[in-house]
Amino acid sequence: MSIISEETPAAAPTREKAPIRELTSLLHSEGMQEVVGQVPSNITRWGITGLFGILITFLVFCYYIKYPDLVEAPLVLKAYEEPKLLLARIDGNLDQILVQEGQFVQRNAPLAYLQTTADGQAVKALSTWATQLTDALLQGKPYPPALRREYTILKQQELGEVQPAFQSFSQAHAQYVLLLKNGFYDQKKAILLEELQNLNKTTKVLQQQKLLRKQDLNLTEQEFAAQERLYAERVISDFDFKREKAKVLAKKVYYQQIESDFINNLNNQTAKKSEVLELNKLVQDQANAFLTSLNALKSALLYWKQNYVISSPVAGTLHFASSLQEKQPVSLRQALFYITNGQALQYGEIQMPQQDFGKIRVGHQVIVKFEGYPAQQFGSVPAKIMFVSTLPTADGTYMVKVYFPQGLKTSRNIKLYGRIGMLAKAQVITQDLRLLDRFFYQFRKLVH
Repeated sequence: MSIISEETPAAAPTREKAPIRELTSLLHSEGMQEVVGQVPSNITRWGITGLFGILITFLVFCYYIKYPDLVEAPLVLKAYEEPKLLLARIDGNLDQILVQEGQFVQRNAPLAYLQTTADGQAVKALSTWATQLTDALLQGKPYPPALRREYTILKQQELGEVQPAFQSFSQAHAQYVLLLKNGFYDQKKAILLEELQNLNKTTKVLQQQKLLRKQDLNLTEQEFAAQERLYAERVISDFDFKREKAKVLAKKVYYQQIESDFINNLNNQTAKKSEVLELNKLVQDQANAFLTSLNALKSALLYWKQNYVISSPVAGTLHFASSLQEKQPVSLRQALFYITNGQALQYGEIQMPQQDFGKIRVGHQVIVKFEGYPAQQFGSVPAKIMFVSTLPTADGTYMVKVYFPQGLKTSRNIKLYGRIGMLAKAQVITQDLRLLDRFFYQFRKLVH
């Protein structure tokens, strides 16, 4: 038993050293010595060097080559003077179309008529007559005889939808003409003014008489004062003294009478002035009522024109909003025409989403590719940002405006014909990034 316990510890180290001996023998084997001791060939050495050089060259190029960082968003072409859209104001039928597609029209030029029961020329003549009469009345001129004669002709015309307003005006017109008939009020006013002038003359006469009677009264009072002293000295009798006193009293009554006449004259003047004012007010009230009725007629004429005459609000090139023909029915607020200004400056409006919005700055270059002009064939249009809104719109986007320094000339030197509302894809160049930085950003994005 003692022999076995002594031999067991000695056998364990021998078993532990066996793998080491095997590894050592493997490293010193003939096959391993051939592999380790063999020198690499030239192809292998140059291949490794070439790969390392390519890697270095790639990194150098990635450092120096810059690639623009683009933020894309939809763009809409607009103009500072938007096209003026003309709508039908009532339901009806087109009676006449006076223009053609692409025709240049002046401001306020009639473009089309809707069917109406009124004679268009008569309504136009009535409108001109009403304007001329208004100008004359506002300038304080009397009702011109030529316009009176023209009125008798106009009231016999077919005015259609304007007829009710014209009938109401005719009543005020009759009262106003009666006011001016035969110059009755002018003559009455002239008589009042003449009477007032005579009263003014009478006032001057009364003033002179009053002055003379005042002097006469003063002399009489002086004479009475002398007689009064004589009476005190018992030089004259009571009878003579009372007679002198009666003279003074008579002179005072006479003087007061002239004062009363003078006051009555002033009262008469005031009364005449009041009559003149009342007469003027009567005439003015009638004139105001007539002018109010005239303005109501003009409003009815304007309403008729706005509804039945399609006119151009501005000068420009006319375009049909849809296919239109005479006698064609149109509905309320139907688009008929629109007027464009060929000289209006155009700009692009971008609704920029909030993603990457913080990169956008005024002055950034923008590459615009219109959907109607494929970029592969026509090229892109360069633009610059001129405005960036600080507040979002209702849908959470931010409005960005761009202008075209060279107009709508593309990178291929092709001039595009811009139409308002054209859609495009805008690519905003926020900054030029190195390819190395871009790889680094992508790597960091993956890590985080």
